[in-house]
Amino acid sequence: MLKRFSISSRRLTNLSFRPRTRQPFGPLIPSNLQRSVNTSTLHYQLGYRPLRDFSRPPTMALRRSNATYAGMLPLGLRPSEYTVPLAQPPSNWKTLAPFPSNPNAETYSKQESLSHLPIPPLASTLEKLKTSLQAMAVSEAEYDAAVTKIDEFGRPGGIGEALHKRLEQRREKEEQVGGRGHWLEEWWDELAYMGYRDSVVINVSYYYGFDLPPSAQTPLAQSASDSTIPTSFSLQRGASTIRSALLFRHRLLNGLVPPDAVKQGPLCMDSWRWMFDSCRIPHKPADYALSFTPAEKSKEVGIDGHFIVLRKNKVWKIPNTVKDSSSGESRLLSTTEIESALNHIVYNTTYGPAIGNLTASDRDSWADDYAVLASISERNAGILHDIHSAAF
Repeated sequence: MLKRFSISSRRLTNLSFRPRTRQPFGPLIPSNLQRSVNTSTLHYQLGYRPLRDFSRPPTMALRRSNATYAGMLPLGLRPSEYTVPLAQPPSNWKTLAPFPSNPNAETYSKQESLSHLPIPPLASTLEKLKTSLQAMAVSEAEYDAAVTKIDEFGRPGGIGEALHKRLEQRREKEEQVGGRGHWLEEWWDELAYMGYRDSVVINVSYYYGFDLPPSAQTPLAQSASDSTIPTSFSLQRGASTIRSALLFRHRLLNGLVPPDAVKQGPLCMDSWRWMFDSCRIPHKPADYALSFTPAEKSKEVGIDGHFIVLRKNKVWKIPNTVKDSSSGESRLLSTTEIESALNHIVYNTTYGPAIGNLTASDRDSWADDYAVLASISERNAGILHDIHSAAF
């Protein structure tokens, strides 16, 4: 089931790439995607090309299959409600990420005991605002003028007290059964996070770095004939990292990861529901997220699904599992099997147009381009779904 997604030669219209000029660091536009300033369209289609079967070691077979999204839908959505992209995001998208079905799950066992997000007293907030502005004011006169406005806002019976009372009412409502949990959640999700319209690549998204093991021997050395070929060390390290992530995902989906804690007590684990099998979907005026629950075909929860590998602008889909030759049951890929798949990808991938760079645009531009990509064909929609629903 190893699949490669590549760019075909069929025409794609109305696909634009419009980095905002006010960004200090804009997305890089490859030469094969550059157009004149008078041209706002790119003519590519996101394509899919299945590969021949290969087997290494003999117990592992990664087979070709058609791009489809019929069998893995966001939890709570019926097939008739789901298209790529959704015409309207689910109003309850935040609730669609599942909790473990294990009744003895430890990961979220402390959620009910956590304190709700408090609202600081108005007077304390205004005093902190004054302190912050003191370092920003260009003159004493400017600072004194700001303090006068703050004092007027916070005077007894003033607008500040009225707004603070409304905020307390919102807190009480959201903390009730059926509420969002705390007063800030909706504003944070919809305005500060999902409503953020600049590129998320350098402004929001995080990345990981890993220290080299003590036994590493010249791990950064490249092939003398092709600098794009990683060393065997790199493939081994990549395979072991993927294997570790799959094992951790298995523990998390079974609720076996202990909740984070500090000296004062446990921390909220709610956001961990979005660590795997989920994706932020571009949309206007605000993005939304979808969580995908893989169909559990094996006896063990948390092993089915797939992960994505990017190589030379080509996207590969690799299943998490393989049939065990002795038991016939599905099991997670071993480190050796993952390394074999990575090795195949390294030596069987040629460069394609960097369609993935479109994701680095501002969110409104990417939302427009994403809608065009998905609407071109059912195959495109299936490929995008495979990317979105990947474990990672």
